Amino acid sequence: MNILIDRLPDTIKVQDQEYRIQTDFRAFIKLEALLFDNIDPVDKLIKILDLMIVDLTPELVENLKLPEFVEEMISQIIRFYSMNEEPEENSRIQKRVYSFDSDSAYIYGDFYSQYGIDLSAAHLHWWVFRTLLLQLGKDSKFAEVIGFRSVVLDSKMPKEQRAYYARMKKLYQLPGSQKPIKSGFANSFAAAIGLTETGEVKRNE
Repeated sequence: MNILIDRLPDTIKVQDQEYRIQTDFRAFIKLEALLFDNIDPVDKLIKILDLMIVDLTPELVENLKLPEFVEEMISQIIRFYSMNEEPEENSRIQKRVYSFDSDSAYIYGDFYSQYGIDLSAAHLHWWVFRTLLLQLGKDSKFAEVIGFRSVVLDSKMPKEQRAYYARMKKLYQLPGSQKPIKSGFANSFAAAIGLTETGEVKRNE
């Protein structure tokens, strides 16, 4: 799909039937929170479907009684979340380096300063929001914070540098126990801003 010329999708296909889903970026931020929430799996499933499906028709309700149908629907919702990107074969599990909850102020400020978009009033398709998020500048606060969280404290670092990054990691650490995630979104953002293994951002000469 070409985001420049094609109509942005608002449906998913499950067993050859199309179903409308929410497309506003806020719904997918809530979806991500649900995916990492430590709640009963059945409750999580119900909340995800209630959040994402636009029309819970009687036919759909009947289909949701079928485990294979539910499995495929959840799979398609997650695929939509990832903009239909195929998961990397060798994607590794890594610690989370961002949180839409903890980083909301950074993201809001960066969108306003870089794009002139007031996210409190904007209505953005998730694919548009995600694309813009990945394109935030290397000097954005969000990029800086992710850089600090991503840095690996190496014993080969100069003492002062190691102490500095240790302070920054503590300052910007995410609250509570953050579940690890499949590298993908975080890696995409890191690549977009030119993040190095030390958490620094590559600068163009």
